[in-house]
Amino acid sequence: MVQLAIGGIEIRRLGFLGKNGIDLHFINRANKLGKKVIGLEKDHNDVFAGIDPELQDKMLRLSLRNADLLEPDSIERMMKIWKAGDTNGMAEISEKQLKKDPSLAPAEDRILYDRNQKMADTIESYLKGDGVYMVAVGSAHLVGVEILEKRGFKVKQVLVGDEI
Repeated sequence: MVQLAIGGIEIRRLGFLGKNGIDLHFINRANKLGKKVIGLEKDHNDVFAGIDPELQDKMLRLSLRNADLLEPDSIERMMKIWKAGDTNGMAEISEKQLKKDPSLAPAEDRILYDRNQKMADTIESYLKGDGVYMVAVGSAHLVGVEILEKRGFKVKQVLVGDEI
């Protein structure tokens, strides 16, 4: 969790503020329209609790030393990839550190792929029920969108200005 907090500090330092985030935008919009908001993840602590403590320590040290993903150009690139719905581009960014250090694979699996699988399962349970749902995901979860498409669901990316 400290590693995420450090990343958040660096992202804010580069001018990306949570108050301008897409999730908060849609939460505020849903609240104004009287729509129910449901979170896909209950507790981030569960995700990190299952990672070996030595690996957690290594990840924290790496995040303190490496800010290469948090350079303005990299953030801009990540934003373009997210806006385009480019799952391959996002996977490339997500796996950048893993290529440098394969020992991080168990953490990558737990933080990214296991979470995406669980989120896809949760979304699928909603889609199989009654009602209409809109789902907004962060950039690293575009891979989870592919899981839903492989299960036969039609996924449509909504761009700024699109009617929803």
